[in-house]
Amino acid sequence: MPRRPQPVPPIHQPEAVAETVFRASQQAPRELWVAFTSVRAILGTMIMPGVLDRLLARMAYEGQLTPEPRRSGEEDNLFKSLPGRHSAHGRFDDRARSKVVALNPAFLRPAIILSATALIVASTILVCFLFV
Repeated sequence: MPRRPQPVPPIHQPEAVAETVFRASQQAPRELWVAFTSVRAILGTMIMPGVLDRLLARMAYEGQLTPEPRRSGEEDNLFKSLPGRHSAHGRFDDRARSKVVALNPAFLRPAIILSATALIVASTILVCFLFV
């Protein structure tokens, strides 16, 4: 790759993600959507899957690269482990978010249906007032 890699933004601190996963293991929801990026991707796939696939196909590769050029001789862990000690924190700590929002879709789905119904009712009333 011509530039240095990065996690796809938004980047979250590992402790925040681990805490969310642990809480989910204790509460045992059937499904849990972690972070707004997941919520947008899941809802986008439900609403317009083909468009989202094409959009992500164009943007996903670029989103995993920083503007920094790749350093010559820089090693990666693609084919073998890197030597030395490793940690969960690295060069993205200053950009990483310390909180992760998790949504249970069992509560989210009724809210979406209720919002869509309210929008349809409001649109119908508006149309009736405009044409009557």
